[in-house]
Amino acid sequence: MVSCEKDNIEDYNRDGYDNPSDNSEYYVRYTVSATYPYIFSDVKYADVNGTGSFMNYQTRSWTVTIGPVQKGFNAHVKNEKGTATDKIEVSKDGGPYAMKASGNNSASYCINF
Repeated sequence: MVSCEKDNIEDYNRDGYDNPSDNSEYYVRYTVSATYPYIFSDVKYADVNGTGSFMNYQTRSWTVTIGPVQKGFNAHVKNEKGTATDKIEVSKDGGPYAMKASGNNSASYCINF
């Protein structure tokens, strides 16, 4: 038999996880960048309306901010051509942006704070 201690459940609820009354707004900043001599193009990312894209030929830096989105939003970004570092930063309720995910040519993060 397995059970949870009451203190753990209270901590879980206090932090806002799975709390339907959490009306926080989040903004997601995607950044894709490459260092010389590398370049990238054809970026696709999760947007408030589905999938967004940036189709530019051979660039070294690109940034876009989307939102507001709600907790549980699945943020993802991917450059389909070239070599770059893809980053996802998130701001909650107008606070500072915090790095949540980074990767080579793609990154993903489900907002859960």
